Amino acid sequence: MGIPGGSLPLIAGLLATFNVPPEGIGIVLGADRILDMLRTTVNVGGDIVTATVVDAHLRPGEPAAH
Repeated sequence: MGIPGGSLPLIAGLLATFNVPPEGIGIVLGADRILDMLRTTVNVGGDIVTATVVDAHLRPGEPAAH
């Protein structure tokens, strides 16, 4: 599990490193929220696939649930 918006401190540090003014974080906040939701979706999808594969291997005699 992750922390919602957990990448924002890293992004703020990168912006400071590249001399982007602190006001630039406002632009990044809007875009990062959408990207954060997409990362979460991919993570949950991967967890579901992994759980399904592990379940299929732990119960080889039973047909896979659909």
